[in-house]
Amino acid sequence: MPDNHWRDETIGAALDAAARKYGDRVASVFHHGPVTYQQVKETSDRLARGFLALGIGKGDRVAVWMAGYAEWAFVYFALTRIGAIIVPVNTRYRPDEMGIKKLISPYGLTETHIGGTACALDDSLELRMTTVGRPMPGVEIAIRQVDGKNFLPQGQPGEVCFKGWCNTKGYYDDPEKTAEAIDDEGWFRTGDLGVIGADGYLRLIGRIKDMIRVGGENVAAVEVEAVLLKHPAVKQAVAVGRADPRLAEVVAAFVELKLEQSSSETELIAHCRQHLASFKVPRRIIFVTDWPMTGAGKIQRYVLKEKLAAESQVKI
Repeated sequence: MPDNHWRDETIGAALDAAARKYGDRVASVFHHGPVTYQQVKETSDRLARGFLALGIGKGDRVAVWMAGYAEWAFVYFALTRIGAIIVPVNTRYRPDEMGIKKLISPYGLTETHIGGTACALDDSLELRMTTVGRPMPGVEIAIRQVDGKNFLPQGQPGEVCFKGWCNTKGYYDDPEKTAEAIDDEGWFRTGDLGVIGADGYLRLIGRIKDMIRVGGENVAAVEVEAVLLKHPAVKQAVAVGRADPRLAEVVAAFVELKLEQSSSETELIAHCRQHLASFKVPRRIIFVTDWPMTGAGKIQRYVLKEKLAAESQVKI
């Protein structure tokens, strides 16, 4: 006979029961490690409170456009717990194919759990597409000197720092890394470059580790890449530092051209000269047709840098 024990129970109740029964036993395993039943419950509960704070409630339909990550389960249980209806969306669809009219780019890290910054849905299109919004409730952000501890004023770029309920307490069994990332006042250094405008919105610039240091000047790789991507023939661009005996580093760029488009190293360098300060202009353009990728689909910059060093026979 069928077991009708759960016939009148909710999915949320089933998760609660599983957490009570299995606790620290492994519920699933993804690339970043195992997730226990208790962790699924606690994370889903926090996410459910976040959805409620956004005004999402019983009967609301929420489209979830996500591949097969552990976070999918958190979102699923969070939405079912508050009575919302989850609508899984094919990840191959483009926004215009799904009829999506508004997109935002929230910002956070593994170390800040689901906390960070976000735009509001009624913010202007420009703000939603060019910034990652303002701090979420209970979260503070600040910009700090990259190589120092001083906080910087609005409009001055530096390292993005978070403080609040969302921050991790530290890295497991790694007190040195914890001390480097979190200071005595609880500020977490993200490793991201950003600037807070007069409007209070955070604009990301790039990663500190991707910074290219040209003769004492800092060059954000993303700035060079953005200029290259404005060229009509460029499909993808990645800027890296190339060792230089006089300036320590100079800028070089790997470029993939669009199908049936053509360009030359001379043309792209000239294009950059029109939009960048001289020390930011790439000294070399290397054309590629494929990219070294991580399992998460990110370009492996260090592989490109190593390739460049090997070709020039200069040890970085």
